Amino acid sequence: MSQGKDKYHQQAQQTKRQFFLSTGLAIFAFVFLYLWLDWGLIISLILSIGIYLGIYYYTQPAPLYEDLEAIRNKYDGELYDLFMEATEEMARIEELSQAQREAGIQAYSQEIVATGWNILKFLEKNPKKISQSRHFLTYYLPTTRELLANYSQLQAAGLTDRRLQEVREDTQESCKLLAHLYQQQLDNYYQDQITQLEIENDLLEKTIQLGSDSLEE
Repeated sequence: MSQGKDKYHQQAQQTKRQFFLSTGLAIFAFVFLYLWLDWGLIISLILSIGIYLGIYYYTQPAPLYEDLEAIRNKYDGELYDLFMEATEEMARIEELSQAQREAGIQAYSQEIVATGWNILKFLEKNPKKISQSRHFLTYYLPTTRELLANYSQLQAAGLTDRRLQEVREDTQESCKLLAHLYQQQLDNYYQDQITQLEIENDLLEKTIQLGSDSLEE
């Protein structure tokens, strides 16, 4: 299961536990107050509802994308919506990839899916990069989905073997290119860190060499 789907599943499970815990304790409180302590129906109901609301609020899970919640408030939700639409696109791409039976296309599409979720994971932790990624998110993700969806439709369209082979080769080549572009996009996010690491490594090597020269003297 993809990282994006995992998050949705986890939050759904947390919400269910939150509801059952709040409801169970509220019912227990009502039975205890009304039947055991004989406090009266109205008072028992009011206190039980208060207990339910208090526990439900207290156990409410954290937002699915905490950093993005802050960005949504700051930018009127535009970047948040962009990210969530991209997440939905990746989920559809993953479904199309899993349904693919052509080995070459499947291999490249799986590579696309893995890199795509890593890109979204990076953007989740670095939401200010979402704006810079707009073209990639709004062009390459829908293009990938359309490419895989069109090939699946053409497979079922009854094309001649020769024509289907041509379409298969073109689709596989396009998937190969997209896999490269996805990886390039991910690498670009870390380029500054890579450059800084290279500078630090060069400085470390020079320092070590300087120390070695001093010892030899």
